[in-house]
Amino acid sequence: MRTQKSILCVCALLLFMFALSACGSPAPEKTTPQAVSTTAENLATEPPAEYDDKNQPNAVTPIDFSQTQTIGKGLPAFTFKLEGVAKESFYQISKLTISGADGKFEQAITGLSTGFHASDDSYGLELADWNFDGFLDISLLRADGGSSGNSPHYYWLWDAQKNRFAENKQLTEKSELNSLQIKSNEKQITGFSRAGPREYHTVVMEYRAGEYVIISTEAMLFTSIDDDPNHVFKRVIVEKNINGKMVVTSDTEEKVFRDE
Repeated sequence: MRTQKSILCVCALLLFMFALSACGSPAPEKTTPQAVSTTAENLATEPPAEYDDKNQPNAVTPIDFSQTQTIGKGLPAFTFKLEGVAKESFYQISKLTISGADGKFEQAITGLSTGFHASDDSYGLELADWNFDGFLDISLLRADGGSSGNSPHYYWLWDAQKNRFAENKQLTEKSELNSLQIKSNEKQITGFSRAGPREYHTVVMEYRAGEYVIISTEAMLFTSIDDDPNHVFKRVIVEKNINGKMVVTSDTEEKVFRDE
């Protein structure tokens, strides 16, 4: 019995000493997590050094294109300069400047409104003789053509009397609905268009006394019976300018075996 009491006394003494030591130990310090600042000052505001704006998608770059060419005998070489902006392959031209190599001629054409896609480096500028007077004229693409096959352009013809280029609104307006082409041997301008998948039109013009006159038209129409490819008919209507009036000179129809 006396031995058990001794053991109990020793255990109680040990517990008392452990409690005293725990009370004397300092409490561990609490740590507060540090917040990460996300203010604008900590964000990168400049692109990396290798950044090149011209190579970024949808980047807008200025157009500064020049072409030098002689347009006819007795005239100095002309430099044709286009100004505008490009967004990838979409071009918007706002100004055309023509200057002579002799320093005596300069003409600025401003207020242009264009917007088109192109795959070449001419930016829609072409020089050709549109009125068959021996001098090259200017055409500039205005917009992408639509489903009608049109090719809208600006046109400026060289005026030898005024010694400058003048816009030809006849060709400009005609190109709204047609794709115009030069037939040099015949000295004619042809226009092609379509009104749907089965209707095609051709117009032929000549330059007479300072204006373009329609000398003939042709309409080609395809019809079918109940959409049967074995019952397709082609009708061709031709009109010609006779004494200033367009007169139907031919109206034919034939059966074809496929929708051409």
